[in-house]
Amino acid sequence: MAYSKRRKEYELRAALDHPVFAQPQARPCEDQYRHNRQHAMVADDDPERRPVAEGILRFFDVANNYWADCAATSAPELSILMDLYINEQDHRSVSVGDACIAARVPSTSALRSIDSLIGSGMVIRYPDPRDSRRKLLQLTDLSRSLVRGFVDEVGSERRRPAQ
Repeated sequence: MAYSKRRKEYELRAALDHPVFAQPQARPCEDQYRHNRQHAMVADDDPERRPVAEGILRFFDVANNYWADCAATSAPELSILMDLYINEQDHRSVSVGDACIAARVPSTSALRSIDSLIGSGMVIRYPDPRDSRRKLLQLTDLSRSLVRGFVDEVGSERRRPAQ
């Protein structure tokens, strides 16, 4: 069925009037940013949030400083190492799929992180003796000692009062 030129123009205008093609509205965070630039910043009404936020920031500082020279510099890799360490303490094996879930990122990103950890000698991948389709992961002696040191460092940092 051939459309006339006029009919095509009408359909195009109707399509462009659809809400999807409307001009984007300012996002709430942008409005808040503009508001804060025009007016003085208002302190949070809950004084207990500040020490928690400072603790989170100190944790990031400790993590970045501790792992600066190692492969585990991203959050997914650190999550995988911590999960492997915790499961080792409970005498449980961790499959590649379980480690992907522990990384809390899409599977492709998690697999890239696992490959990076294996390539840097932090993790070993080996076949599951009970199921030949699965692969299991294990910390190396080096990474185990690094994770222990990191856990001790974070533990001592948590006990230290905020300045």
